[in-house]
Amino acid sequence: MKILAILTLLTLNIFLTPALTPSDSAIIQSSVISYKMVNISTGEVVADLNSKMAATPASVTKLITTASALEMLGPNYKFPTYIETDGYISNDTLVGNLIIRGTGDPTFGSSFCGSKYILDSIVIAIKKKGVKYICGDVIADASCFNRFPVPDKWVWEDIGSNYGAGAYGINIFDNTAVYFFSAGVNGTTSISRVEKDLPDMINNNDISVSRLSKESLLAYCAPYSNKRFFHGSLMPGRKNVPLKVSTSNPPLVAAYYLYKNLIAGGVGITGAPREVILGSSLNCTLSDPMIPTENSSSPCSGKTPSNEFSFENHTVLDTFYSAPIADIIKVTNFKSNNLYAESIFRHIGLLVANSSASSSNSIDTIRSFWSQKGVNLDFMRIYDGCGLSPQGAIPAASVVDILLYMYNSKNYSYFLSSLPLAGKEGTVYKFLVNTPLREKVNVKSGSLSGARAYAGYIFNNGNKYAFAIIFNNFSSPSKEVNKIIEEWLVRDAK
Repeated sequence: MKILAILTLLTLNIFLTPALTPSDSAIIQSSVISYKMVNISTGEVVADLNSKMAATPASVTKLITTASALEMLGPNYKFPTYIETDGYISNDTLVGNLIIRGTGDPTFGSSFCGSKYILDSIVIAIKKKGVKYICGDVIADASCFNRFPVPDKWVWEDIGSNYGAGAYGINIFDNTAVYFFSAGVNGTTSISRVEKDLPDMINNNDISVSRLSKESLLAYCAPYSNKRFFHGSLMPGRKNVPLKVSTSNPPLVAAYYLYKNLIAGGVGITGAPREVILGSSLNCTLSDPMIPTENSSSPCSGKTPSNEFSFENHTVLDTFYSAPIADIIKVTNFKSNNLYAESIFRHIGLLVANSSASSSNSIDTIRSFWSQKGVNLDFMRIYDGCGLSPQGAIPAASVVDILLYMYNSKNYSYFLSSLPLAGKEGTVYKFLVNTPLREKVNVKSGSLSGARAYAGYIFNNGNKYAFAIIFNNFSSPSKEVNKIIEEWLVRDAK
């Protein structure tokens, strides 16, 4: 036992820098650490500390998702969204339902990539076909993904926030709505404005007014629910404080706002907005107060189709495409965008799904792909594509293996450009900023409560390195862990 203890201490000392303080040593001794660095040119393992031990990588998981997308879909792949009908066009009238059939495009109406005004473009396309009246509903067909948009392991607190938005067969407006809160003089708060949410949401506001605590606003809402709960506190006198939340039913949001835009564009509609998921209708129609009164039904007399929905015999009226995957993964990694990562992850599952894709489809597909490339993911626990599941765990060695594979891939330039420069860009603009490695490291960061991780490529003094370092279970502030990580990288990347 003494020999084992001595060997353990010697192993740790190899990876400790002389500059570390006693408190730094305490952080290391109380943390779970998985670390590996490889000199790409020589193949030399420069550093290895528990590299085969799985640890929670948080958003470093996105490296696996984005690398898989480049290799399996290709850098020029684009998500299609189809505008279809189950009826026909007669003169200026569409007799049948207008259908948006999605494939999980995360950029549909997104403010980060693609067109924010995609619904206006659809209206223009419909009107160019001479359609002035629609004798039917506006239907969002989101059946390409299963009915579980949120991975099982996500935390309830995250699901209601905009960064915890689930991935649906149809996404819209980054699956984000904005609520604005004001604190009244009588000690109560109110919702002063809402943007991009369904109008039938029942909002339970439990936000208090307090001078005693730091302001905090939280939202809770389950997928497909029309009940949202708000909790937290505001300082007195605050006005129109924004809170971004995840929309609970993006497909229906897409149908509703397309419906409104069509009517605003002069197209009369007899039906209502609704959605279809796995052949079933959820929140099939919005209640009457939400349906604009400008509907015109006179040309559709006797032509209204049945409410029955069939997935077959649709006519494609137009197809809208996302930006290429190469552009999408750059947003994913630069901004650590969970929705983008999760949508890419789910879409990969469509490659093997017989019907609707699921997280398990995607996990199996990604494991199989990398196994065929010689990357061992046997010790990896993966539950999503973005790393928001705190139970997820990946060994640093597996991450480095993928980085080394991508370095020799024809898609390497796309992959590298998706990783921001430390000390300059994206979520790592402060990382390594006061070190010799500033702007010499293309890296993805990851953080959850008690988890901090970095992985990417280092270019220093003519040498090239691939590395992954994961710290878990630390109780110290993240900035102290970051300091240790920076010192290790500077020391090891000569």
